[in-house]
Amino acid sequence: MDYIQDNAKRIVVQKPTQVGVSFTSILKVIYSGFDDSISIIYTLPTGGEARDFVTSKFDPIVERSVGLREKVVKVAFRSKPIWSSTMKRIGESYYFFRGSWSAWRAQSIDADILVVDELDFQKEDIRSMYEERLEGSKSLDIIYSIGYPSIPNTGISALYQESDQREWWIQCPHCLKWQTLTWPESISRQKKTYVCKFCRKDLPDIARKRGKWVAKYPGRPMHGYAINKLMAPWVPAKRILKSFSEDSPKHFHNYTLGLPFVEHRNEMTSETLGLATINEDLWQTLKTEHVICGVDQGDNFQMVCGTVGENSAVITAAEILKSPKELEDRLAHFRPELVIMDMMPDKHIAKQIQVKYGFKKFFLANLKIWGNLRSQKNYFEILRTKGIINLERTDSLDFMYESIKEGYIKFKYDTPFLTLLFKHLKNLVPDYQERYGSVRKVWKKVGKDDLAHALNFFLVGAKMLFPDTATYKGNLIPQDGLDTVLPGSKEWCAQDFERTIRKIANPTGVIVIPVKK
Repeated sequence: MDYIQDNAKRIVVQKPTQVGVSFTSILKVIYSGFDDSISIIYTLPTGGEARDFVTSKFDPIVERSVGLREKVVKVAFRSKPIWSSTMKRIGESYYFFRGSWSAWRAQSIDADILVVDELDFQKEDIRSMYEERLEGSKSLDIIYSIGYPSIPNTGISALYQESDQREWWIQCPHCLKWQTLTWPESISRQKKTYVCKFCRKDLPDIARKRGKWVAKYPGRPMHGYAINKLMAPWVPAKRILKSFSEDSPKHFHNYTLGLPFVEHRNEMTSETLGLATINEDLWQTLKTEHVICGVDQGDNFQMVCGTVGENSAVITAAEILKSPKELEDRLAHFRPELVIMDMMPDKHIAKQIQVKYGFKKFFLANLKIWGNLRSQKNYFEILRTKGIINLERTDSLDFMYESIKEGYIKFKYDTPFLTLLFKHLKNLVPDYQERYGSVRKVWKKVGKDDLAHALNFFLVGAKMLFPDTATYKGNLIPQDGLDTVLPGSKEWCAQDFERTIRKIANPTGVIVIPVKK
C-alpha cells in the first residue's frame, strides 16, 4: 500500500522474483490514469515478454473489473475500443507495452509515466530513449524502475543506492525490538523457523507482515524499496533453507534475497593485470613483429594497437581519437597489417574507412549473441568477400580474459592510457541471465568499457594471423550453469558462507552474525 500511494516522481524497487511487485505496479498506473488523460509506457526486456505480460497480468485485471471494462468500451468517435497486445485505451488514458530492443518504437510516443520492469535485462541505450519520451513540457515525468538486481553497483542495484533506501522494519512480539529480516540471522536452521535476531524466539507470520518502511536516507528525491522473500508472509523458512541448499549462490542471492551477486573469481583483478605488464627488454625478446589494431566506436574512437607473434601478443598503444581524420592519421603512423573495427553505431563512417584500406586488411566486427545453441565452432566467423567478421560477444570476451590470465596477452608498461585500459577491462563483470528457462553467460559493464572492446577486436586480429596459437578452448567459463560449485555441496552450504556474503554479496551493509549450532 505504501508503494501504491507513493507520489514520488522517481521510485525504484529492488526485489527478488515472485513477490507481486509487477502486479502492484499495474494497479498503481491504472489508478493514476483512471480519472486523468495521460500516457503510460510499460517496458520489459523483449517485445515477446511485453505481450505475454499483457495477456497474463494486465488484461485479467481489466476483465474482472466492471468499472474498468466500462471505461474501455466508452470511447468517443470510435466504433471499436482501442485494445491490442501492445496498446490500450482506458477512459482518456493510453497504455503502451514495449520491449527494450527496438529503437524506432521508443521514438514513436510521448509519455507521462514510464515503468521499467526487469531493468537489469533491458538494453541500456533504448531504455534511455524511453526516458527521453518524458521530457515534454506537459509530461508528469514519472519513472518507476523495478526488478531483481543482477550485479553490484549497476542497474537496479545502483539506483537503489542513490535512493532513500527504504527497508521493512518489524517488531518482535517477545522482546519488542525493531529489526529488518536478513539472511542468515533471521532464520534458525535447527528449528527451520523465522526468529528474532535478539531474543532468538520464533517470529509468527503476522509479525513479519505488520511492519513499516523506514528510509535510511530520508529526504532523497528518489524513493527506494528493498524487498526479500523473508518479508513475504506466505514464504515459510523451510523454503528459504531449501533454496539455500539447492540453488547456486547467484540464484539464491538474486531470486530469494533480492541482492546483487558477482563471482569474483571470474573478474579481472589488478593483480592479474599487473602480472601481465612487461618492460621494454622482455618485449624485445618475444619476437612479436606483426602490428594489429582494434578500434571501438562510441562518442570517440578508442584504439588499441600492439604486436603479435606466434606465442604472444603485446599491447603497445591505447588511444582515444576524436574524429575519423585522427583515426586515419594514427593508422598511417602504426601501419598495421590488420585492422578490426566495430561496425556500429556509425556503419557509414566504418565502411568509408574500410574502402580506403581495402577488405583484405580492414575488417568490420559485427557483434552477435549466438547463445548456448550457437552453430559456430569458433567464437567468430570471417566473411572475407564482405570484409565482415561475425563475432559472438560473450565467447569472445571469455577468450580475451582467459588470454590475459594465461599470459598470452601482455601489456608494455609505458603504453599510453594503460591505466584507463585496465579500468575499462575491470568495468566488464561476468553475470548470468535466465530467459525462457535457459541460462546464459553475459558480460555487463559497470562503467566505461570501450578500450576493453578495442582490445577484444585486436585479439581477433591476432587469431586471424595465428589461428593455431592461443587456441580457443571453448566454454572457458561454464555457459549452462550458474556456478562450478554443485548446489547442496559442503563447499557451498557450509564453508564459511557468512564470510562470503559479508564480503561479496552484501552491499546493503547488513552486519552478519554467524549463528552457532
